[in-house]
Amino acid sequence: MENGTYFYLMFENIGYIRYALFGLGSILYCAVVFFNALIIFAIFLERALHQPMYILISCLSVNFVFGTAAFFPRLLTDLLSDTHSVSREACILQAFVIYSYASNENTILMLMAFDRYVAINATLSLEFLIVPPILNPLVYGLNFPEFRKNILWIIKACKQL
Repeated sequence: MENGTYFYLMFENIGYIRYALFGLGSILYCAVVFFNALIIFAIFLERALHQPMYILISCLSVNFVFGTAAFFPRLLTDLLSDTHSVSREACILQAFVIYSYASNENTILMLMAFDRYVAINATLSLEFLIVPPILNPLVYGLNFPEFRKNILWIIKACKQL
């Protein structure tokens, strides 16, 4: 039976440069969190930016912070540690978070493309199709099973145009 711990040799024998890489990585991680929080708060506080495209941009920022929170802390701790091992549970959790980050990113980009499609092809129906009561279930339904129903509803709405 396995013990559930995996070893990997990603940072083997890099010497004292690991401290410089740790400093650069932590600065980069703090910058990612700061600038994405700045985007989110700017869209949240400015009433004129409460439009579908800006809401989706803030969703991209939230998702990017979610993805980097799965990747950077583990990378930074591995840079400083002498033993490079990860438990099976931590590996599965990190893989799940990174895959959900990628799928959420693609879904948000698909919603942005749909918003631009509606803005170009159905300008008179734009206020009816992409408004917060319709956009909210799409954005918040990214991780829920009802998301497929929302996508089918969008496809039916496009066929009616």
